[in-house]
Amino acid sequence: QSFAVGILSPWGYGKTSFLNLIKDELKHHEAICIDFSPWSYGKETDLIREFFTEVGKELRRYTDTLPRDMMEYARILEKSESTSWLSMLLSLGNTAYSLEQQGNLLKQSLQKIDRPIVIFIDDLDRLGGNEVMEVLKLIRNVANFPGLKFVAAYDRAYLVEVIKKQNVESANCYLEKIFQIEYTLPTFEREKLITRLEEECSKFLRDEDKEALKKIFGSKFSFEGVATEELITLRDVKRYINSLRNSYKKLVGNVVLRDLMNLEILRLKYKPVYDLLSRRWEQVLMYEGGVLKLYK
Repeated sequence: QSFAVGILSPWGYGKTSFLNLIKDELKHHEAICIDFSPWSYGKETDLIREFFTEVGKELRRYTDTLPRDMMEYARILEKSESTSWLSMLLSLGNTAYSLEQQGNLLKQSLQKIDRPIVIFIDDLDRLGGNEVMEVLKLIRNVANFPGLKFVAAYDRAYLVEVIKKQNVESANCYLEKIFQIEYTLPTFEREKLITRLEEECSKFLRDEDKEALKKIFGSKFSFEGVATEELITLRDVKRYINSLRNSYKKLVGNVVLRDLMNLEILRLKYKPVYDLLSRRWEQVLMYEGGVLKLYK
């Protein structure tokens, strides 16, 4: 009865925004939406306990026994998942039976909640290798409980590399066992990104520079424009606008807008190159007629 969905895209492609859209839609279906952010806890040893604490707090309004059943299940699960030989020795002989027994009690508690429960796990690709594996194990161990659905967001390439380092034979097969469906977010449409960029720039530019901006984005020749192909995601555009606005306030009236915009892209996307050129500007610039120009 359980289900796990993976939302896939590289960093900055809008996974979190997409999760929020899903939550808004699920409100119309009386679903119980629970956020679990494993990257905020740090240690992988705390993840199981923290997960059941968060879920138990959200669900206790529906059944009184649920938080207690969850914490007892978490305690036993932590023992069974432990790699410590001492923990394994202490729990030897009763862990499997106790885990199954406690799991059945927890299932009974969950069945009293006659609503879908959707647990959102964002930013799996912010976690270290051990933490990623702990979260995947967690989903695997909880996935057979009735009514629980998981929606997790991650960069698949990152998770595959992490799983490979754990000496798992097939990282792709491993993920397929955890997630029944993986949905890849589409890339951003270039036209919409550029339109957003132009709109945001217009908000802080002087009128005379707004005219220059129209020429920049209206030019058919790349050498007259700005290297906007380096801005791939909406997050890139937002970071770029914040950086450009700050520099523009300091240099307004003393620099060609197109040059400033290109320099900001260089600083944002290729910081080491920007720093190198700033320190050794005399190697790429020369004075000619009292004006600094690029060497021919």
